[in-house]
Amino acid sequence: MAPASFSPGLWGVTMPPRQRRDSTAFLLKTLAIAFLLICLPAAAHAKQKHFYFALNLPPSLIGEGAASIISRYNDVRKAVKSQTGFDLELKTYGDWEGVVRAVERRDADFAALPGYYFAASLANPRTRVRPFVTFMSDGRISSPCCIYVKKSREILTLDQLFNARIALPDESHWVVLSRVFRDNNNPFPPAEFFEKVEIMTPESAFLALVFDKIDAVVADSLSMTYVLASDPRSRETAAVECSATLTNPLIVHHADVPAETLGKIESTLLSMHTAPAFRSVRNFFKTANGRWVPAKKEYYNDWESLIEEASKYGWVADFRASAGGTR
Repeated sequence: MAPASFSPGLWGVTMPPRQRRDSTAFLLKTLAIAFLLICLPAAAHAKQKHFYFALNLPPSLIGEGAASIISRYNDVRKAVKSQTGFDLELKTYGDWEGVVRAVERRDADFAALPGYYFAASLANPRTRVRPFVTFMSDGRISSPCCIYVKKSREILTLDQLFNARIALPDESHWVVLSRVFRDNNNPFPPAEFFEKVEIMTPESAFLALVFDKIDAVVADSLSMTYVLASDPRSRETAAVECSATLTNPLIVHHADVPAETLGKIESTLLSMHTAPAFRSVRNFFKTANGRWVPAKKEYYNDWESLIEEASKYGWVADFRASAGGTR
């Protein structure tokens, strides 16, 4: 039996009273330090007010420049901050792959992405990119990609564009164009069909078409709706061929953005098309009859299927060999 001055301690070890007090104090200090190490980062996250929004701003030879886009974004940034208290600072990248990498590494917390590049990120089983909101236009979350020409050229079919000079924004549009060719049973793939392929934003490509620098523009109808509505020369253009509809672009977020932050920003974005604070960009929503709606990963199954098809038929390799060059 233990002496009266001793009592059973932790795991049956006995200690004198003073040592028990010292041990208890040490244990409490250790637990307090562990608690702080675990909870302080989470508390800091909850208080985070500054976030980064990634956007692709590719070089543009003509048309709407980066300064105009950044100016409009800053208007949105101010409005979001006034509504939520969160500051979404802009980070720009030269291509969509750079935007995806930024979100994966959390160099950016949010980003705007075409459906193609979001779907491509899902091929990584450890991706940290999450869907946030997608754009709805005329009550639909999908739209086609079309080939636009000048009416004065009297081009009525895709076949009439043989040996033409075309412009498109990026790899995703090339993949969609390749799908259109396959659906039409065209004997030539785009890489052999067109004389020259230029990489341009829809705004720049439209002006190049107007001034006869190119013969056709490949662009999603959602983007072109805004471009054409903002220029009276749009009456000179027409779509000669369109793809099946595909899910519209979206805003994504990194998986570790706090839920409270996501809730406040989502609520703001869902009312963006009518909120007075966003009147500087209201014209875009009005032109497209659009709004943001919550996004789900499964909405982009159509793009995932298209990516699988592109891999099967080598369309991406064709794009990288053809883009910016002459056949």
